[in-house]
Amino acid sequence: MMKKLLSGLLSAVLLTSSSLGAISCSSKAAKANLMGTDLSKIEDYSWSKEEPYFEGYDSYKYDLPSNSVEDLGKLDIKNKNSYLDFSNFSTAHKIKSEVEKQATTGVPLNSKFLPNGNFKSDLGLVSRKDVFTSINSIKDWSPTNDNDAKYNKSRIKLQKTTKVAGKWVNTQDEKIKEMNMATIIESTSNENTIIGKKRTYERGFNNYQYNDILVSWAGAASEGIIIPPAANQVEKAHLNGTKILGNIFLDGYHGLTKSMLKDFLEKDGNGNYIIVDKLIEMAASYGFDGWFWNNEPNGATNNLVLDYRIVIEILEQYREKVKKSTDENVKNLLMFTYKNNGTLEMNEKKACFDIEACELRENSDYFLTDFYVYPRNSKKYLVEKGLASSDERFNIFNMYNPGGWVGGDIFYNQKRIGTRDVRELAYMQKNNKDSQNPEWDTEKAWNSISMFASNVPYDLASREMDSHKNISKIDNDTYGLVAANSYDDMLYTGKNKKLSENDKGSVSWNPNDDESLKDKSYGVGNIVQEKTVLNDENPYFFTNFSTGQGRKFVSQHNGSRKTIENYPWSNTNLADVQPTYKWMITKNSQSGYSPSKEDNVGNISGYYDYYDPYMKGNSITLGSGYDSKGEISNATFEEGQSYTWNIMGANYTTGEKEISLVYKADKDSAESFDIAVTSTSGNELVKENKSDKDLGDGWRQITRKVTGKISKIGLSFTAKKKDFKVSVGELSVQQSEIKKESPANTKLSSEYIVERNNDLYNIRLNFENLFNPDDLYSFYEVYIKNEKNELIRVGESNKDNYYIKNISNSTKELFIKVTNNAVLKDKETWKKISL
Repeated sequence: MMKKLLSGLLSAVLLTSSSLGAISCSSKAAKANLMGTDLSKIEDYSWSKEEPYFEGYDSYKYDLPSNSVEDLGKLDIKNKNSYLDFSNFSTAHKIKSEVEKQATTGVPLNSKFLPNGNFKSDLGLVSRKDVFTSINSIKDWSPTNDNDAKYNKSRIKLQKTTKVAGKWVNTQDEKIKEMNMATIIESTSNENTIIGKKRTYERGFNNYQYNDILVSWAGAASEGIIIPPAANQVEKAHLNGTKILGNIFLDGYHGLTKSMLKDFLEKDGNGNYIIVDKLIEMAASYGFDGWFWNNEPNGATNNLVLDYRIVIEILEQYREKVKKSTDENVKNLLMFTYKNNGTLEMNEKKACFDIEACELRENSDYFLTDFYVYPRNSKKYLVEKGLASSDERFNIFNMYNPGGWVGGDIFYNQKRIGTRDVRELAYMQKNNKDSQNPEWDTEKAWNSISMFASNVPYDLASREMDSHKNISKIDNDTYGLVAANSYDDMLYTGKNKKLSENDKGSVSWNPNDDESLKDKSYGVGNIVQEKTVLNDENPYFFTNFSTGQGRKFVSQHNGSRKTIENYPWSNTNLADVQPTYKWMITKNSQSGYSPSKEDNVGNISGYYDYYDPYMKGNSITLGSGYDSKGEISNATFEEGQSYTWNIMGANYTTGEKEISLVYKADKDSAESFDIAVTSTSGNELVKENKSDKDLGDGWRQITRKVTGKISKIGLSFTAKKKDFKVSVGELSVQQSEIKKESPANTKLSSEYIVERNNDLYNIRLNFENLFNPDDLYSFYEVYIKNEKNELIRVGESNKDNYYIKNISNSTKELFIKVTNNAVLKDKETWKKISL
């Protein structure tokens, strides 16, 4: 009883600390009896930690547009105040630090929820009787009463994918799926990645070609346990054809209590769990693909925070409602479940050792077993359930932890990353004792595979960044991006960053085995076949290979390329489809095009290049490594040797295609550049009507027409000297003429302006009819006009709702430049609105 009472008191302290700590009683008579948080007294928010070297907009100047500008009239401002007033403008659940940030800036924040919501006093001054009155319960949530919801909504639908027409290596199995769990966003709360930041470095993910399901891993009992994926993550995943799930973080190891789940477990008058409808509504309205249910509410001591049978009831209701729905946004929603120590192993009586795990699997679309559970543990279950020969067995995932620590260090560190033999997760092992040279029965794959803490490439890069001395912050951030992306490639295509039929890996966790890892290279791609959006389902394809970050920004301006130097930014709403092959570089034979999979190309590999983007913030470059600033080093080629760089995998089966590729290389370094197109039979396809256009600044564009079944697209060239780099900045494939017209009646309003110190505006911008529904490759840039009639760049997005901060309240006009990359000409359109 005493424990119960103590637990209740602690819960009350935790829940009320934010409001009691901010209690303020004004001396003014009007506030004499009010308590809670006085929003008008909160100090200005400092962006310096999030944007440590962004010095303001003044240096980002452009000329006024030379082409016509559509005048949208005067900005319709719905609300304006010196702080955002939550009493008449709800943004749903917020913790204390988020209240302080949003009240003073108006910035939309990434969604996350604690089921019981807030006290009213957390969000403003209230009468004494309302200090402990609850507000923002999950059971009351709706996208119509949460003013942050529209900013958390993704615009891009999940793109249709197929497997590439040909395997890179024969060990790939088209049935095995991969699920990735990564804390792509570093914090559960206080984040605004949905509208981007003015900083170059940001965690990310760029190997969607091997990834079927991405889980946006986040959660904390004190911040949020229902966490939708951030809309910018959804945009990038969907564009690359990957499903992305939110996280239901029931974690009794780190503070979850029964009282925290009160509103989570509430039923309606018909005995149905209200949370079921809320989870469905949230996924459907935000536009993501379902939920990952992390079911470990009772922690290590198995305290009864939540009986698993209640979880099963909720899952049953969720699946039934999804299955019966005719709504396109609902009927395909997924539920992926996991429990701590979960296994599907059966005893000699053919009964599940872990009844909860078996019931979770049977009431969800996918199930993840716990660490150190392998196909041999689930084999009997699959046989007894009649699934051993069914593709349904691939809906069970086994995982390993690339971020796991052994002996006081991350085991898969810079020396070991890219050596894990992931066959252990999908196949039966023949010689169970040999961890360095394991043998597998690869005649039959039994399960799919997963990685937890797969953000370890960013952890490794971060360590290296911390060790750098006498380097600018933006250079160090650039290094971090390049290094992290390279380490992430190793998780997928091995330490060599390319696949080979001869690749071998290890399953050892012994730090003393490093000597035996020298010749090892193995990744997810050795057993998971690449998928692609370049297929007959998608009539037009376009990419600049943007990862969604940069140290400069390049875009079209008045019909030509314009580069803003020293413009730090991260906004993966603007990210593109990523390369399929990381990295496939081969030598051609003297008789012509016949690249070998096993060619030794020495130190040549691929990298993301943030110093020389063609458009947006990066290109992709063949080099040999990178320096402490993240600049790509020259690769070493063989003089006179012809090379093929296969970049995109495809599965086109019909029709004529017009393929365009933009590349850059020193003309004295290489020659005979052409688009390389491989047929599904492995031969080079005949190309017609070659056009080679000089775009300036060393960039050139090749355009070709091709008819036939296509499996790969890339660039071929012949080396004239040894040391140089080759970059590609754009690739497009058009199957038929696409006529794109700008939507009519574009409108722009502001639902809220927060004006600070009678000096600076912070504006929430809301567009109508800015894009067509199927505009995948369009984005816009926002400018203000200064007193010298110059345009000052202040932001960029692809969303219908955006936010700009800290602009002068003397600003008279906003200009919006829309770039539509689904058209070949006249990509720019301009609009302006007066303030």
